[in-house]
Amino acid sequence: MRKKNNGFTLIELLATITILGILLGIAIPAVMGYMNKGKETYYHSLEDSVLNSARDYLIDYRSLYPREIGNTATISGEELLNNKYITNIDDEDGNSCDATVIVEKTDKDKYDYHVCLKCGNNYSSSDEECNLDGNQGTTRNYTIEVESFPTEVRQGDELVLPNGKVYEVESGVKRLITDNLESTPKTIDTTVLGTTNVRWVYRYKSTNPKSVRVVDKVAPETPTVKLQYADGTEYKAENANGNINVTMKSILMEITTRDYACVLGTTCRSRYPELEGSGIKEIRYRGETDTADRVIPTTNTTTRYTENQTLWGNVNLKAVDNSNNISEGINFEIYLDNEAPSKTTVTYLGGSNSCSWKNNYKLKLNATDNIEVAYYEIYIDGNYYGTTGSEWTPPNNFSNCTTTFRAVDLAGNKGAFSDGHHIHMDTEIPTRTSWWWGEVNFQVARLYIQVSDNASGINRIQCPTATQSGGYNNWYWYNAVWDAGANAYRCDITPNTFNHYDETYQTDLYIYDNAGNGGYYSRTSVKIPPKGYALSQVAKPGDYVIYRPPSTSYVSPSSLNGYGNQTVIPSNYAGSWRVLYNNSSYGLQIISDQITANITLRGYAGINNIYDTLNSISRAYMDGRYALSARHVGTNPTSPSDPSGWCDFHGARVKCWERTVYITDLNGMNAATSQSSTGIGRTNNIYYLISRQKYHVGDDGNYCVTDSRTLDTGTGNPADICPIFYTGGANHEGVVTSGIRPVITLNGSTLATGSGTASDPWVIIY
Repeated sequence: MRKKNNGFTLIELLATITILGILLGIAIPAVMGYMNKGKETYYHSLEDSVLNSARDYLIDYRSLYPREIGNTATISGEELLNNKYITNIDDEDGNSCDATVIVEKTDKDKYDYHVCLKCGNNYSSSDEECNLDGNQGTTRNYTIEVESFPTEVRQGDELVLPNGKVYEVESGVKRLITDNLESTPKTIDTTVLGTTNVRWVYRYKSTNPKSVRVVDKVAPETPTVKLQYADGTEYKAENANGNINVTMKSILMEITTRDYACVLGTTCRSRYPELEGSGIKEIRYRGETDTADRVIPTTNTTTRYTENQTLWGNVNLKAVDNSNNISEGINFEIYLDNEAPSKTTVTYLGGSNSCSWKNNYKLKLNATDNIEVAYYEIYIDGNYYGTTGSEWTPPNNFSNCTTTFRAVDLAGNKGAFSDGHHIHMDTEIPTRTSWWWGEVNFQVARLYIQVSDNASGINRIQCPTATQSGGYNNWYWYNAVWDAGANAYRCDITPNTFNHYDETYQTDLYIYDNAGNGGYYSRTSVKIPPKGYALSQVAKPGDYVIYRPPSTSYVSPSSLNGYGNQTVIPSNYAGSWRVLYNNSSYGLQIISDQITANITLRGYAGINNIYDTLNSISRAYMDGRYALSARHVGTNPTSPSDPSGWCDFHGARVKCWERTVYITDLNGMNAATSQSSTGIGRTNNIYYLISRQKYHVGDDGNYCVTDSRTLDTGTGNPADICPIFYTGGANHEGVVTSGIRPVITLNGSTLATGSGTASDPWVIIY
């Protein structure tokens, strides 16, 4: 039986590929043609939109048409966009196209339009006219100017709005287009109150709105007033005997006035005889005893108002319109009295209504009455004290917390009592009995002051102080505190406020009691000593220090088996130091990073005679990075079984070995290292030990700055094996002349001045 095959034969595959190729050859040109046709349709449509917007634009701005047959004008797409005749001129990708419409006059009132569209590489109009340049109507920048514009006009007056001037601006040059641009609106009705916004518009350019306000500046006519009682009978200010007619009955005032827009006798009034202004708003009037106008709100031409409050003497009455114009006043007399004097009010011309003492009490008493107040009665704790006029000054030492007043008029009518008032009068200044200087040092100068006061007691004592180097003009005000131990007030003058030392301070004395009496009394002076701090109290690691050794050499700590009292640094060195430690473990130590002169470093092949004195050199520096820390280093480092150890250079690091021997990196760059000596065999590496001490090692004046001074290389000269030399010596092997940074331990009570910065280092005082 023949086996069935499922794959295509070669002939079948070739036939399939051939058919697909024919189909693609037909389809692709058809698709591309369709796409190109759609693209052309889009841009032709865009050209039509630009053309139609240009036609609309020229209908509104006919002056842009070319004037002569054969002439052309150019309208840019930018101008059509600026004037909102078209919203956008973008290509199919949303990018802006350049557009121009060229208008050619072909006959009378006949024009041809040519749209020139340029959309990058996507599309360009093919119209040959796109190569022409129009000579009229090109987009221009315009500016509009308006002069002598009125912002306010009186109601009824004539108003002529000015014409604007239009300039064409091109390349910074202005050319007048017209000086007869009318406003929008062209006129304003001045008979109507209010504000109108006016603009001047030319093509797409417009001014900001300018406001014209029609205002009422004409006051109402002088009112007329008719006075009568409620029963309709007339009220007269004088009775039949010629005396004033005092009444207790209410009086009806009938007030008539009108608010015209124009003044009588003017052209405005003749043109608008009945034109009303802003209208009556209120009637204001005031009697002789009134302290402020009384107000009757009204909108009527005739107002009837019943007055039932006291109104005395000559009354002046005016009308006020809604534009706050006030008429001329009319005067008439009313003597209306229906009450006793009012409750007395108290105004403080000096002092205040409080329980505190004052030195300037002066009271103004006030109460209203139908005729006048004759005097005021004074009561303390409800008991009669005396009388006074409208102003009262209490006597010195007057003290009462419930002082009241009431008014009495000429007829003897008494008003209500005032509220109670606190009055404590003291006009005498405090007395200074004594003052003296107490403790004076660079930290504080204490000034003691004893004072007394007759009544109110001491409120404050102040000590303004200035310094000599401040020209005695740099005043700082110190407040005194009470010092019970000295039975006096005390001002603590702090020199660190000024940072001026070793000079004279001037201090003024000001004393005030609780009533405000007092002021300046006198001046004193004191000499402030130089500044000095215990360095251990202020120094921090990293602070800068200027250390100047005394004329005698600095005494270093003694070795247990070496030369004591050795000089660590040159006695004339005055370089820059920095604080290394300041704590209970290490004490206060400073370290130099500058001393290099006359110091050499030397290597050697063995270590001998190293003692417990390494404990005292554990904080010495080498090359500014490493220090050695050891409790014990033995005498025979060449024996691997010896429990003692040694220090060894390994690359850029120093390592020491013993059962528990550590390396400390004072700059925190590397971790401490320990290693058992049993893991170390004999080595030929060069070893280094650095001490802050100095030992004399020969007759040539050389000093060794380690404790390994007895080992030599067979020459019999101990200096040959001293790893670090100070001064003396020549032609030594492996000389290193830099990198040694000695450490000095200072007494914790050492005094210093400065602030510890690089620009203002501590200066040690010794």
